[in-house]
Amino acid sequence: MKINIRLHNLYSKHFDSALSNKSDLSVSSPLLIKIDEEKYLNSSRKVMIFGQETFGWHKEFGSKHIDELMNKYDDYMNKNRKKNTRAFWKGFNYFKEEIDKLSNGRDNYYIWNNIVKFGKVGERGMTEGIRNFERKNFSVISDEVKILKPDMIVFFTGPNRDKDIKFNFEDVSFDSCGYPKTIQDKRKKIGVR
Repeated sequence: MKINIRLHNLYSKHFDSALSNKSDLSVSSPLLIKIDEEKYLNSSRKVMIFGQETFGWHKEFGSKHIDELMNKYDDYMNKNRKKNTRAFWKGFNYFKEEIDKLSNGRDNYYIWNNIVKFGKVGERGMTEGIRNFERKNFSVISDEVKILKPDMIVFFTGPNRDKDIKFNFEDVSFDSCGYPKTIQDKRKKIGVR
């Protein structure tokens, strides 16, 4: 079965139920992935990069359906993505360039994802109500990874999303990356990872 059909089926399994259970919760439409299957299957390395909340991505959940949301993602990532100057996209592009350098000219495929699929409507951030709603009604991230089978996953999420990563990937462990212990302790005190 084609990958996009499998993703669509995954989203379909949760979409209508989640929509009927959102009650008066003001929540944006979810970030739903769609890939260019030919490029994806022919790529030498498949990389999924998590980060960048869906602020401004779509209107209220229910204003667009699965096909529209997947097509919006496809239009943005695979057809019309311009150079974005936000910190996440700078990091995304940096990793893309560095991974591409290591690939000796082979084609790689990059997927943007976020560790939370929903956000506030018209605002940045996450509420416990939205987090609980998603966990109860639209827990799809680990299944997306099983379907897409990326070779590499990069998280640009920060320590306040560790509990979201742990929820979606139960066996995950966290480790500091390269700072001496004294610098790590100082960074923890000021909230930097």
